[in-house]
Amino acid sequence: MKITLSVFVMAVALSASPAAAQAPEFSMKGQYELVKGWVTKGAAAMPEANYSFKPTPEVRSFGQLLGQIANATGMICTISAGGNSPLAGDAEKLTTKAELTKALADAFASCDNVWAAVTPAWQTEMVDVFGA
Repeated sequence: MKITLSVFVMAVALSASPAAAQAPEFSMKGQYELVKGWVTKGAAAMPEANYSFKPTPEVRSFGQLLGQIANATGMICTISAGGNSPLAGDAEKLTTKAELTKALADAFASCDNVWAAVTPAWQTEMVDVFGA
């Protein structure tokens, strides 16, 4: 399956928060920055004692969700640019607020580097995603 990079990145950005679909129309980079801000501020605002909070035993903790966001952000941004994620998929195993906020910062920094290299022509270029 081939999709444009911009469609792929937008889908990821919007999936990070259902509220993003209700946000005013922005550029794709604007949407990314909006979601990055929500996630970063949420991670900073949550007390460390609540990073292990699970609404029910069957779901991931708040910290595990942040780890998943860090993993996905690092993976998707670096795949689109032909590189490797700085996290290697291990952020969901982290448990402390300091570790998880650093993983998020690293993933977003990696993504910021990709966004800095985006050109209008590159946004419409087709890329292989997960071998498809």
